[in-house]
Amino acid sequence: TKMHGLVNEAEIYRAVRKEFALSKQYTVSILILTDDGSSLRVAETSLSPEKAKVGEKMTGLRMKGYKIDLKKSNIYSQVVREGKTVQVNVSDIIGELLPRPLAHLISKTMGYEKKPCILTPLMRYRKIIGALAMTAPELTDHFIPSVINLAGHISNALEWADKYTERKRAEEMLRESEESLRTLLESITDGVQVQDHELRYLLVNDELARMAQMPKEKLLGRKMIDLFPGVEKTVFYKTYEQVLETGEPVVASDEFVFPDGRRCWYEVHVYPAPQGILVIVTDITERKRAEEALREMATIDPLTSLYNRRRFSEFLAHEIDRTKRYKTDLSIIMFDIDHFKKINDTYGHQRSAIRKK
Repeated sequence: TKMHGLVNEAEIYRAVRKEFALSKQYTVSILILTDDGSSLRVAETSLSPEKAKVGEKMTGLRMKGYKIDLKKSNIYSQVVREGKTVQVNVSDIIGELLPRPLAHLISKTMGYEKKPCILTPLMRYRKIIGALAMTAPELTDHFIPSVINLAGHISNALEWADKYTERKRAEEMLRESEESLRTLLESITDGVQVQDHELRYLLVNDELARMAQMPKEKLLGRKMIDLFPGVEKTVFYKTYEQVLETGEPVVASDEFVFPDGRRCWYEVHVYPAPQGILVIVTDITERKRAEEALREMATIDPLTSLYNRRRFSEFLAHEIDRTKRYKTDLSIIMFDIDHFKKINDTYGHQRSAIRKK
């Protein structure tokens, strides 16, 4: 249980070593496959420091970090290559790894001649990553399920740590992406908003808040219909409902009248989104005013502020078409001012235009 909640592989192995270091009977070693899979490296062992020093002095090898060449060890190969759980004497393992005289001397000196050892594969996501070795003076076949169970607990702890690390990494990436998105949204000169399926504001950028002349805090979590009475009758609201219903993007534009009487023209690009809809709002008020000014310039006489000949021709053509369609009569009355040319010649066109008004 002391392994669970640990988020680091090395910490998990140390927890196992510390737990068994308290025991005078049982010794546990954790061996991990090297990256190339050719050797096993001793990651942790609960062997007492005194015994470890004796073994290191006799062999000249350091216990922790020691690598076992799988080509030289048939016993460990069975465990990590074939996935077998085996029970052997410790002296048999030493005999595979060291010259026979030295192996015999170490086994006799350290009491390993008849000391049993159970070795079982160590798994991670159903893949063998190493071996767990347990030794004890009287280790019988009855202990095999317990050793396998311990290896299973270690595997579960490793997998939990992996998932925790992945989750933390995902959370960090999400925070970074949210920060990047927030920076991007605030750099956009258009208003950006995300609304849910009930047309409640979930996200707005500074420009959208400026357009609405409301702080973000007042917009977020509120429905459009609550903030803007009568909005359900507008082109915008109906467009939002259409995109929610069809899942197809739509572009629309119209004049919007705010509760305080302000009038602005907006163009909206509405896209379906997982939360509801994404709306990009462009203020086109100045463009509409410019278009209206151009339209007036094209149809209004600047001197008299009356429709000019071009507008009269367009209007006349329209009325003639309507007369033909509905089979009605059309009359045209034309007024003329006698001798008005003399006024133009005497006072100029500017003064004559004033008189026409």
